[in-house]
Amino acid sequence: MKNNIVFLTALSTTLCLILFANGLMYAQKYTYKPLALEGAHWLVGFTDNNMPPWAYYDIYQYVIRGDTVLGDIVYKKVYFRSLTDSVFHYIENEKLAGLVRDDTVNKKVYAINIDFDNLWECPEYEESLLYDFNKTIGDTLELCIVLWGPCTIFDIGYDYRYGEDRKILNTSNCEFTEGIGSDFGVFEWGYGSKESGFNDRGWGFSLFDYCLGTDEECGCQWVDIEKRELLPKLRVYPNPLTGNTITLASNIPITQPLDVKLYDITGREVYQQHFGNLAQEVTIQIPPHLLSGTSPLLLWAGNSRQVFFKQLIVKQ
Repeated sequence: MKNNIVFLTALSTTLCLILFANGLMYAQKYTYKPLALEGAHWLVGFTDNNMPPWAYYDIYQYVIRGDTVLGDIVYKKVYFRSLTDSVFHYIENEKLAGLVRDDTVNKKVYAINIDFDNLWECPEYEESLLYDFNKTIGDTLELCIVLWGPCTIFDIGYDYRYGEDRKILNTSNCEFTEGIGSDFGVFEWGYGSKESGFNDRGWGFSLFDYCLGTDEECGCQWVDIEKRELLPKLRVYPNPLTGNTITLASNIPITQPLDVKLYDITGREVYQQHFGNLAQEVTIQIPPHLLSGTSPLLLWAGNSRQVFFKQLIVKQ
């Protein structure tokens, strides 16, 4: 028995040393993955993390396109894109939000905040350190993007993400992925309200997708003014509720079948009704027991082509 224990201990030690040596060799062969690449597309969502299935409030996109030179330093231009609320997320408009560059030698990413909506702590019109992938376990990330801290690295790994083997910094707050950004997105951090008047508790940013290529390759399509008017927009009234009856109306007829569902504050489906179409206004009678409290209800209406979310305010 004693000999078996000694053998197993030696075997375990040997395996650990082999794994450590393999990891060290991989880390030595690994090459830095830059973030500031032409054609990089990030799809970021502003989501309700507190009350599923209230999936998202807003989805938008960043894209890198073109270069500019400031003080002999070459930067890539970053554009912010507003997207429609339909399932296909057509591009409505875009603006120049900032500039980014990689220091590939020191494995750092720098940004200049021109008009980023959510890059609150990074000063405008001056270069700031956005990401630092040259840190090691135990180091604290001192980045302008981090809104609360300390953001301490407790583990470093490598994973195949978005078509590349990438370095992953695991911290006390989130994961940082080399060449991509963080769990929250690329130019945003954590929680907050995108528009004034919204309760920011439970809301947060999430990276939904990343693509490197042209707009066509990444499935991005613009909506011109004429086509934009043809996209359905759902109106629900009265809201706040004044009784147990609500009316649904679309700016243009929806000819496909439509399901309408209500969810309570815990995310439980409490009502469902199916309509063959929404060619004209429809009226829904909400069961009175769903209106006995003051908590809001989520109205979900959708089909295979579009999804709409509306929060219903219950008044007593």
